[in-house]
Amino acid sequence: MSLCDALYKADSKALNQLRRNSIYLLGNESDQDFEFFVFVDPDKDDDRPVFLRELRNALFDFQSGLACPENETNFKQLLAKQGITEPDTFVSSLNWLKIYIDNYPYR
Repeated sequence: MSLCDALYKADSKALNQLRRNSIYLLGNESDQDFEFFVFVDPDKDDDRPVFLRELRNALFDFQSGLACPENETNFKQLLAKQGITEPDTFVSSLNWLKIYIDNYPYR
């Protein structure tokens, strides 16, 4: 059981205490209106956020390309918009992370 699952299943006192300290548990990273994020790596690989998948790929798995194929097309389009004529040579988890980190506050 992950940390977030345990806190959700705990009585509401724990969640209320977290909220009083301005700590909110989110199921996804679509809302980025916070000062900082803390990612908790889930037990199941399929539940891992996209950012953590790519980070794990860059640090441990060393797959060619991106760990999440759905991001590869978007990343190539982004590179093409920046004027890179051969985007395939720049598609890697490290390059994706470098650009994606800029979306987070206090990076």
